Formats: sequence, C-alpha cells, structure tokens
Amino acid sequence: MSDNHDNFVKWFKEPLNCLYQNTDAGFIILMGSLPLLERYLRQKTGIFEDKLDPTFYKAFTDIFPSIGNPETGTGPGFGRPVG
Repeated sequence: MSDNHDNFVKWFKEPLNCLYQNTDAGFIILMGSLPLLERYLRQKTGIFEDKLDPTFYKAFTDIFPSIGNPETGTGPGFGRPVG
C-alpha cells in the first residue's frame, strides 16, 4: 500500500476503532471524523484551500440529506445561506 494509506490506518483508522467500543466517545469520534470528511469532500469537489462553496455543500448533503438545503439556509443544520 501507499505511505498515505498506511499513515491513515495508523493515525486514524486504528485509534478510532478503539474508541468505537466506548459509548462515551461519540464526541471525540465526531471531532476526529469531521476533518477527514472535509478533506475528502474538498478533494472530491476540487475546492482545496479556497472558501467552501455550494458545490462542497451539495456533496455534503448528498452524504447527509437530512441536513437540509444549504443554499437557502433551511433545515436543522444550516443557519444562513451560502454565498
């Protein structure tokens, strides 16, 4: 495997797998997972270091459709329109 994959396994996958057994670890699992999700979606949408745009939020809501519509700010997860 590649060095990147090996590092991902050592730095994220294995430590997170240990935390899954702890019913009180949900918050720290979320805090560790959100940056990974952001990096994945930035790569997928090609947004990298730029400000997030509707393309990113569309990819995010494709994964989590219950979040709502980020363009209008409707739904439980968004407080304001993107723009």
